[in-house]
Formats: sequence, C-alpha cells, structure tokens
Amino acid sequence: MSMGKEGSVIIQGMQIGRGNAVSPYTVSLSDSIVEFTSAGDVTITPFSGAPTTTTVLAGGRYVIRKGTATITFDGTFSIG
Repeated sequence: MSMGKEGSVIIQGMQIGRGNAVSPYTVSLSDSIVEFTSAGDVTITPFSGAPTTTTVLAGGRYVIRKGTATITFDGTFSIG
C-alpha cells in the first residue's frame, strides 16, 4: 500500500500493478491509471492530434484517457 498523510490521519491507496514503466510507454487497452512517483513534465501523445505536455506532482494519479497512444516521462511512473 502507498501511504500519504492528511493532517494526522494516514491515507492508504492501492498500489498500481505493473511497477515502474519504461518511457516512452505504449498504452494498452487494459491500462486505466498512471501514478507518477516523481514530479516533472509528462508528454501524452494521442493516436490523433498534437501531443500535450503538463507538469505532474510526485504521487499524483491520473486516469489514462481513451485514445492515448504513448506516455513519455523522465521520472518513474507506474501503470495500472
């Protein structure tokens, strides 16, 4: 379990199944969530359209949108 803290209360979340992913990561149909274990800029490339770059926080979990082809990130991240 990953743990965070809200005031003095410990919050636990389920670990993501595939561990560290290798960048650029090719998204499969069964992928639904990405968790970034370090902060930085991530580039999401859709099957059609222009790539989008955004800054993510360490520990942030994001839904992988349908139509996403690749995730490129210099830090560590996990896919579930």
